[in-house]
Amino acid sequence: MAISGNSSVASITGTLSTSLGFGFPPELTSIVDSIVNGDGEKYKYNLEIRDVTLQTSTFGRIIPEIYGKIRTSGNIIWTSGIKKEVTQTAVKRDKFGNTQGGQTSTNYSISLAIAICKGVVNSIDNIYADEVLLDKTKLNLMQYLGTQDQMPNSVIQSYEGDENTPAFRDLCYVVIHNFSLNDYNGRVPNFTFDVTCNKESKTANSVISGVCIIPGCGEFAYDTQIQYKMDAVYNNFGMIIGYSKGASINHNNNTSNSDAVASFEKMQKEIPNLKWASVICSWFGSSLDIASCEILPKVEYKNGKTTPDEWGVAGFNRSSAQMVGVDASGSVRYGGTPSDGSILRYIDYVKSKGVKVCFYPFLMVDADGKPWRGKITGNISNVANFFHKSRGYRDFIMHYANLVKGKVDAFIIGSELIGITKITDGKGNFPAVDELCLLANDVKSILGSSVKVIYAADWSEYHHSDSGWFNMDKLWANSAIDAIGIDCYFPCTNSGQSVYDISALKHGYESGEGYDFYYEDSENKLNPKPLSPQYAWKNLEYFWNNFHTNPDGKKTLWQPKMKKIWFCEYGFPSVDCCTNEPNVFYSPDSQDSGFPHLSQGIVDFKAQNAAILAFEEFWGGKSFIEQKFIWAYDARPYPFFPAFSNLWSDHASWRYGHWLNGKISFNQITNIISDFCEKIGMDEKDFEIENLDEYFDGFVLNQSSTAFNILKMFAEIYDFNIFHLNGKLKFSKNTNLLPILVDKSDIIAKNQTEIAQFLTINSQALLPSKIEMLFIDSSDFKINTAIVQNDNTQKMTIKVPIAMSFSNAQMIAGKILQNIIAQKDDYIISLPMKYSNLHIGDVIEIDNSFRKITEISFNMGKNYIDFTTTSVNLEMPLQRVENDIIETARTLEISGDTDVYAYNLPYSDDNTDFSQITLFCGINGLLANWKSCDIYQKLSTQSDYSFVKTQTSQSCTGKIVENPENTEIPEAYLIDRQTKLQIVLNDDYILTSIDEGNLGGQNIAIIGNEIISFANVQYLSDKIVEISTFYRGMFDTEISQNLSGLNFVLIDENICKITVPMTYLYKDIDILAVSNNQQITDAKPTRINISRTNFPKIALNTDFFKQGNGDILITWQARNIRDIDFWQDYVKYSSFYIEIYNEDGDVVKFYNNYQGVNLTITKNEQISLFGCEIFDLQYSLIQNGS
Repeated sequence: MAISGNSSVASITGTLSTSLGFGFPPELTSIVDSIVNGDGEKYKYNLEIRDVTLQTSTFGRIIPEIYGKIRTSGNIIWTSGIKKEVTQTAVKRDKFGNTQGGQTSTNYSISLAIAICKGVVNSIDNIYADEVLLDKTKLNLMQYLGTQDQMPNSVIQSYEGDENTPAFRDLCYVVIHNFSLNDYNGRVPNFTFDVTCNKESKTANSVISGVCIIPGCGEFAYDTQIQYKMDAVYNNFGMIIGYSKGASINHNNNTSNSDAVASFEKMQKEIPNLKWASVICSWFGSSLDIASCEILPKVEYKNGKTTPDEWGVAGFNRSSAQMVGVDASGSVRYGGTPSDGSILRYIDYVKSKGVKVCFYPFLMVDADGKPWRGKITGNISNVANFFHKSRGYRDFIMHYANLVKGKVDAFIIGSELIGITKITDGKGNFPAVDELCLLANDVKSILGSSVKVIYAADWSEYHHSDSGWFNMDKLWANSAIDAIGIDCYFPCTNSGQSVYDISALKHGYESGEGYDFYYEDSENKLNPKPLSPQYAWKNLEYFWNNFHTNPDGKKTLWQPKMKKIWFCEYGFPSVDCCTNEPNVFYSPDSQDSGFPHLSQGIVDFKAQNAAILAFEEFWGGKSFIEQKFIWAYDARPYPFFPAFSNLWSDHASWRYGHWLNGKISFNQITNIISDFCEKIGMDEKDFEIENLDEYFDGFVLNQSSTAFNILKMFAEIYDFNIFHLNGKLKFSKNTNLLPILVDKSDIIAKNQTEIAQFLTINSQALLPSKIEMLFIDSSDFKINTAIVQNDNTQKMTIKVPIAMSFSNAQMIAGKILQNIIAQKDDYIISLPMKYSNLHIGDVIEIDNSFRKITEISFNMGKNYIDFTTTSVNLEMPLQRVENDIIETARTLEISGDTDVYAYNLPYSDDNTDFSQITLFCGINGLLANWKSCDIYQKLSTQSDYSFVKTQTSQSCTGKIVENPENTEIPEAYLIDRQTKLQIVLNDDYILTSIDEGNLGGQNIAIIGNEIISFANVQYLSDKIVEISTFYRGMFDTEISQNLSGLNFVLIDENICKITVPMTYLYKDIDILAVSNNQQITDAKPTRINISRTNFPKIALNTDFFKQGNGDILITWQARNIRDIDFWQDYVKYSSFYIEIYNEDGDVVKFYNNYQGVNLTITKNEQISLFGCEIFDLQYSLIQNGS
């Protein structure tokens, strides 16, 4: 192909003999020529695609540039060097006076700065070390987002000095101080980062101000506090006797927060102009007949419990509430009603984020097929009872009005009850509307005048009834109702293809169905009939500006412009043709499931985004529209919902449904094109972008390439043209698909055979049948494959180094396959100069053959133009090979809470330090994935905790569930063969039997406040064990009689010992176990009083004698508490704690660590202590040593 002179059009794919830099400054001429010409070859999708998690953090690597959201490795730009810290525990002295060295631990750490990318980013979302997600709250982390005003880092300054520390401006980087290397074998791990760098552009997320928060059901779906479920453990009679380890209910994300908090934080980042949140909360109707329909909160399961909070709604608890119904597979139809406590916590949280709250009680029908609430109807005689009966509609609404009083800004008293509000006596009376007026009055009286009270009518309900009555006007005119509420799912197209043109979509709201006409056959969109403005339900402006007249000729109570309108819901499914029927949703388990009219059920995020933009632009400009809430953003955070299909039964509907999560925060192609043009020195006047509305999730430029390669890649993938026109470099979508007629006789050809070849589409026998497109999946940034195929036998694999969703990748793969097939049918046609107005991208029609122009060549000295064309509209079915949502979204594991069983008992072992008070604590992690906890303690009167130790093992703990009554009371240190105890263990701990001769030395445990030793062990199930053959009441502990329900703690190497000073005696102390991934404020303290029972008492020969000189002599004999069979004089190695009391029981003198076996209280000391000489003495004597 040749070009010369001042030609005006050229293709990016052509080989040009003359520069296309005409009209550009000289310094840009060669650049523009390289972009347009490239290397003379069509792009082959051959930029290297990399799995970013395989990259490494090394010195000297290229610092990448980020577009959108992507995962990239870091580049180390500074380190402190590895630091070694040696810690040794305190040296102890044993009972014989020998010293025992403490344990030595070594920690290796490093401080380092890691460059992430060039330029400013929005956020550093996640940090991974060797692909393991790190908890940023646990790091000593400083983040720099690449701004021009960021200052030098203080950590680097402390090592290098102020003068040697750069600010690294225009560079996004992090500094991690004292990062421990112990988990990485002393080496620096590979760091990778999830980074978001979105350029400002007008996308769907930028225009939204109000959002409906779903799912509406799920017992703790909205809770800001992490809750745990423990399954019931049963005995042989089917009775619940205990509970298993807990599993988190609402922590399925990569932060340390609950799902609802993680999702809301992400939503605020994605929707920067968020002002309102509508919190959906569901109860369940039992029937579509109002006569029998009961409305109740329900639970998901009966046999189990939750912690730290039990479920409760409106006075119902788990045992008294009904369970949600099950479908044919045995699965519950819905999640349970959100617990009242969780709702209150969530509302408080949302308000704390500066967002107003609308509370939206939502009625679901718990019946086969999960029918829409709008189908609930019945006889007029049952309307009042439906509202007022016990378990009726008013109970539902009034409960929440009282619950959220003083907390919300708006309250919806109901929605889409069209089957009930249309019930009439035929004389213009609609009793359900009257009931809603009464309900609105009562709700208003509770919530107050500052809270907007609204009813959200269905878009087919708000206007008029089937018989032409403006039945809702009485409610709209009611003084307690503050706005006309509409769930606005107006259709604005009726096309067999998705409409992306914003102007066309906006025009649809003031034309077409519901505005100009209605369909007699609305289901099949047949037989359109004219519609007058009075009954045009899409003509909101007319409705709002005018009086309404009923069929009886009387005006309604509505006054023009009386109240503004709220769209309590609007939204669009993410499928093709979504604007044809925005209300239709895909949910296979619902009888109302489907796709919009004319839709093929193809996932189309682009259509959803265009629809949202058009809706907001059109209705946002109307003064009578006060607020809009889009349906919906899920409190279950993306991508974990929908990735975890085992947790949520509706996961498969996400790709087609109205969800916004993961669908609205994209980067437009225009951003990256503009950025590249500016980088090569072009001004805005030098290039023009038109009709490009494509988007991508993320792109990282981390390898050497050229502007040509990058722009050409995007042009090929997203199907747009790059060409020089009228002195500008143009980037334009192939949008002109209306064919331009070309007369067959105008074709300049050698013969008729050449024309016939042009009009015949080439055979597809050698074309690829399958496209396998490798791309970076935006759900986890791993390489994934999208597959599209036809009926042929060939296959092609292409690589696209762009992050995108799987659904978007499939659409692109399909388009690429069509383009490849079209390009195989390239044909050059010569036409006279009168066709010089044709442009690249135009479609021409010759004898019903349609071809698209891809290249244009003007021939100097000849009066014709060569047009390179490809075939279009090939009748070729494409089959998308569906792939489930990638289930590799990684969560941040949390250990949950740690229970502490603290005991102040007279027990010691060979490692007990008798110079201090020793407490024995059973440690039990509530979750199965418990890793460790940090132990802290403080006096109850103190404000700050002191760190004690890190506990990496759990104790063997459980609860006694069955204890047959003994006919005889056991005696201390005599074998008890009668008692048998059944214990539900908290973990899979293995207990073993011992010989009776080892009783007192092995298998020592605490039950209640009694120390025992047991010989026989029999497992009845994985969690239930029976123990028998005991020593009871060991170490002077009181023998318990009723053992059922008492805690069981085994004293072995896994017990946690805490030592506190003697000064803590008689005082309360708080013990705190902070699980890993918890903050110290997350844990709840266990309080225990330090009493004298912590120490063993002298067992024999303790006495006192009055001496002739008036002195009192106290004598005793020491004992070995570890050996119950004999006594010896251990006074050499023992010390004693002695207290002297007055007649009121008050301590008047004490002796700590007293050495010896006798003590004299002189006559003078008696007078000093008691005011006179005494002849009777009250005292206690406690042995510290063994």
